[in-house]
Amino acid sequence: MVKKSESNSSAHEMAKNIAEKLSNLKTKAKSRQSLNKSINDLHQTADVPDISLITSTPPPIRRESAGTPGSQKMELLKQQMEVNRQKLAERKNSKKEIEEMVSQLRANFSSAQQSLEHSSELGRSMGDLSSLSYTPGKSKVKSTTDLSFTPLNLDKERIKFLENRIRHLEKQQEKVVSSPDEIVALQKRIQELEESLSEKEDLENDNQVQTLQARIKELEETLSNQEDNQIKDLKFQLEERLKEIEHLKTGDNIEIEDLRYQLDEKIHQIESLKHQSGSQEEIDSLRALLDQKEHDIQELKKLKEKIQVQAVTTIFDDEMEQQLRDEMEDLKQKLEKSADENESLVKENKELKEVNDMLETLRCDLKVKNSELEEKIVQMEESQRFEIVTKEEVETTQIGDEFMSKIRELESKIQLLEQENEELKGSQNLSQISDENAVDAIKEMESTLDQQRQKIQSLEDQLAEKVIECNVLNANFSVLEEKLKSTATPKTLFPSADEASDAEIVKLKTQLDEVNKSMIKMKVKSKQQQKQIDNFKKMSSANDEIIKLNEEIEKLQGKIKELESSQIESIDIDEVEINALKEKVSQLTAENAELHHKLSDKASSSEKAEGEEKCLETCERVSFLEEQLQKTIDEKDGISSN
Repeated sequence: MVKKSESNSSAHEMAKNIAEKLSNLKTKAKSRQSLNKSINDLHQTADVPDISLITSTPPPIRRESAGTPGSQKMELLKQQMEVNRQKLAERKNSKKEIEEMVSQLRANFSSAQQSLEHSSELGRSMGDLSSLSYTPGKSKVKSTTDLSFTPLNLDKERIKFLENRIRHLEKQQEKVVSSPDEIVALQKRIQELEESLSEKEDLENDNQVQTLQARIKELEETLSNQEDNQIKDLKFQLEERLKEIEHLKTGDNIEIEDLRYQLDEKIHQIESLKHQSGSQEEIDSLRALLDQKEHDIQELKKLKEKIQVQAVTTIFDDEMEQQLRDEMEDLKQKLEKSADENESLVKENKELKEVNDMLETLRCDLKVKNSELEEKIVQMEESQRFEIVTKEEVETTQIGDEFMSKIRELESKIQLLEQENEELKGSQNLSQISDENAVDAIKEMESTLDQQRQKIQSLEDQLAEKVIECNVLNANFSVLEEKLKSTATPKTLFPSADEASDAEIVKLKTQLDEVNKSMIKMKVKSKQQQKQIDNFKKMSSANDEIIKLNEEIEKLQGKIKELESSQIESIDIDEVEINALKEKVSQLTAENAELHHKLSDKASSSEKAEGEEKCLETCERVSFLEEQLQKTIDEKDGISSN
């Protein structure tokens, strides 16, 4: 295109130059016409000096006799000299006039190339005239007859020269007259050139138009193909968006039903715990969350309706682009809402921390109660009396269980919110947000989600460890219960049976020690193997080893059961003591269950150490109970021996 524009500009410049040349030729023709007029004037001026010369010729001087005196001759010579001077002055004037005419001719012929040659000839002719002019200083002294004939000869020569000059000018005039034919030919040539230029320009313009039309067709085809592809892509995106909206609608309905069900449960729990904990704020926050969810569902329904209407009415117009931009803005608003939901999650985490604080206070209370119970146990050992757990303690344990259920519900709510965040993330990826602020927000959300997932994984690992420890404690308590059941056999009335029972008691003591040692070893092995199982579960190629370890654990558990079944069956202990021990064991199992719930629900690193301390305390108490059992058995042995 640039080359074509340059060629067009050069063609226009050529046309302008040709037009200027035509104008110059026209001016030259006009100047030549004026030359003809000046030549005619020259003819007239040339005739005038001839007349003056003819008229100014003095009459012939009469020859006088030779007897005239010399003074008269001198006077005659003086008169003739004056006449000659007058003639010379007239000649000078005529010469000046001729020079002026020549200068005019030179000025007229300066534009043409031939005028220079003619001007040089005029210069030569003027040089000839100057050579022919009379110089009085160099003239010799002649006679009166010679002086009388010299001006006549000069005038004749002057007339001849002017006639020749006029003929020469007439020939030039004829040549000049023939020049208009050349001008006409040049004009025709110029017209032909202009026509050829116009034809070339038309051809170039036609070629340009054809190339442009071909290019436009190609662009239209490419645009149509691109539009078809874009239409297909956007239709596919619309279908996916509609599916997502339906999925979100169903998911939101399910979530709303779940949240409503959870709310109902929460309300029942909160009504039961209103006098103990101020949970009205939690209810308000949950209601606000429900309102936000319903509002989001309504907005999604509106978006679905809008998208359906847009898919039916208009497919890729400017209005569609604006509506898509509005959808982008709505998605941004949803991102902001998700950020608000994250803030609400943070608030819920704060509430969880508060609940953890409450649980810590409960733990402190439980520690105090445990210390009181230990004191009571010491008193019971002294007085061999056991007391039953009061109703208040049972209520405190129930309150702790309710708090733990509340924590579980909050964790389930966090999981639901995480699922919602993941769904929003999927919808954002499908919508292909091109805004940098939205991309930054998504990255921040992803980083926060990754952090939360890492925290959840770490908490799950901690919970798994705590569950293992609690399972070990439960196994210990089950062993103690079986021991108590085995000791609940009736006494024998005969002394031979007492002696046999004494021997059996000694054997059973040794068996108890061995069983306890083996139990400790088995527990250590089971812990190690459980850790190995957890490690092997993370590996894809460790299934066989996990199966082997599980089989070994089952074998160990079978051995433990066999050892427990082979324990004491006929120890003579009073039924009151057995019942008291059973109650104590049940109390310890309840405390163990509470600790299990607390450890499974509390997921913080600071509480991990406290849970381990509690587990150690429970283990110590179990060992303490075992020692008490042995002491009671020893006391019974002493009583029976006495």
